[in-house]
Amino acid sequence: MTITTGALLGGRYTAVALRARGGMGEVWTAHDRVLDRQVAAKVMRMEYVGDPMFLTRWRREAQNAARLAHPSIAAVHDYGEDTTADGGRAAYMIMELVPGSSLASLLATRHRLTPSETLVIMRQAAAGLAAAHQMGIVHRDVKPGNLMVQPNGVVKLTDFGIALARDSTALTAEGQVLGTAQYVSPEQARGEKATEHSDVYALGVVGFESLAGYRPFESDNRVEVLRMHLERNPPPLPNDVPRPVRDLILKALHKTPANRYAGAAAFGEAIEQVLAGLSETRSPVTEVDPRQQSGRTHTAVLPPIPPPRVTTPDQKMDARPDEPPQSPIDLGPVVQADVGQSGSAITATRRPPQASQGGPPYTRRPPSRRPSPPETLVYIEPGYAWVIVILMITACWTGFYPPGDVYADFGPFGPIQDAMFTRTKGERDSIRARMDAENVQVAKDL
Repeated sequence: MTITTGALLGGRYTAVALRARGGMGEVWTAHDRVLDRQVAAKVMRMEYVGDPMFLTRWRREAQNAARLAHPSIAAVHDYGEDTTADGGRAAYMIMELVPGSSLASLLATRHRLTPSETLVIMRQAAAGLAAAHQMGIVHRDVKPGNLMVQPNGVVKLTDFGIALARDSTALTAEGQVLGTAQYVSPEQARGEKATEHSDVYALGVVGFESLAGYRPFESDNRVEVLRMHLERNPPPLPNDVPRPVRDLILKALHKTPANRYAGAAAFGEAIEQVLAGLSETRSPVTEVDPRQQSGRTHTAVLPPIPPPRVTTPDQKMDARPDEPPQSPIDLGPVVQADVGQSGSAITATRRPPQASQGGPPYTRRPPSRRPSPPETLVYIEPGYAWVIVILMITACWTGFYPPGDVYADFGPFGPIQDAMFTRTKGERDSIRARMDAENVQVAKDL
């Protein structure tokens, strides 16, 4: 059966608009004609309706989800299989209509989330998984596309299409891997049965992707991605992610299930503890990198600011009492931040420079410099300058050239040079003393 706008399911639900397409079906916004409300209708793709295995799995999803009643799980209201006028068959599931968008769509727009935002989403998802685990149901396909984030911040876990109850009969052959390759656990990659630890691993991958802006293991080849889950360690998270958050994610991504958190409930408690600690530390600021036209973001960490000194960009910070006011320095584009109630998450965008309104956001003192030493000028009288010139010429001709007849050609200084270099040391010293005395006398005459 091909669903189009206006199609009637089970004589009760009218298809209004297509919301999304998945691997096994389509999700429509529908109108419940009996209760007069908007619902989500998940309709199996027509090529799978005739497959007994897929149809059984579809029924199981409805049964598993209907057993779960939790604020972090999208509720299932109804299930039905219908015969159409053209003789075709349709299988559909009526679910709670969750406003907002999926985490996958949010990441496509934001690229990265702050640690606080990531942990808030993970905490709610872990609570929903814990409720499912308590009922003996393993999701097996936790990923951003199955986490709906509402405008009020509430997160709903959806799509239990391949969920498996502990006491149910497996619908897959031994060694078959179900799930999205980028989020499956190592044990699932080996073809082993998924457990609560597998959902913890998948949620850890979701957290990694939200913090880093990319998945820990990526390849165009699905088999290669599975091999990475088995053999490779995840790459390090960006340095601006706080150490407790990094440790939290890395433990969830441990290759050995027993070394991860005991279950989604334990994982949620650990997330809560780390989230509480973030409010006591400095907060990251996500800003748009102007060099990247694609709108991707990078994250920088600002040093902690004492509460009395916190201001908005349109407010002016007064100079310290013990410092004279300084002239403001043009810092170019500034960052405008919105601080949440907890003060732990700050989302900011870079805005272009504009005229000051009420003064700059803050002032900066120019760097202090030590005064340069005063320049010293030396003045020499003209007469003494001639003395210095004579002394320099005399020293040159008497001390810096080897002896020899060659100096006989150098005018009146030639004999002096020759005499100097052909006499003994004592005689040379005597000649130098006499010449010095004569130079001094010349200086006096000048």
